[in-house]
Amino acid sequence: MIMKTSTALGVVFGVIVLATVGLLFEAWLLGLILSWFNVSLTFWQNFAIVFLANLIFKNTGSSK
Repeated sequence: MIMKTSTALGVVFGVIVLATVGLLFEAWLLGLILSWFNVSLTFWQNFAIVFLANLIFKNTGSSK
């Protein structure tokens, strides 16, 4: 029983870490792309944009 619980917690933790790393990478990439157009935002502003865009666009398909 303990082994199954710890495995499940490990999987949940791994998914959370991967999702966070993905968002951080997208924020970094957005900053890189915006810098080509001489737009400079802080990393956390880029992160907020990516996070909100993911919230909006990932929920639009499930409303049907």
